[in-house]
Amino acid sequence: MFNPNYYRRCACKAPALDDLQSGDIIYWYNNSQHNGLSIGDGKAIHAPRTGKNIEITNLDSMPYFAATRP
Repeated sequence: MFNPNYYRRCACKAPALDDLQSGDIIYWYNNSQHNGLSIGDGKAIHAPRTGKNIEITNLDSMPYFAATRP
């Protein structure tokens, strides 16, 4: 379940969308529904669903929720 205090408690940084770097974890829709990794240049890599290949997509191809930098 979503915990709004999670980002305040974890050791991760929460970069803004326009400050993403390669390797940042991106969350679309909400913090647990779908995620991927930023690969730079406004793109991310993610697995769309079971049985589909991993793909590269634009960051704005799904509703952006948040990001963390491990």
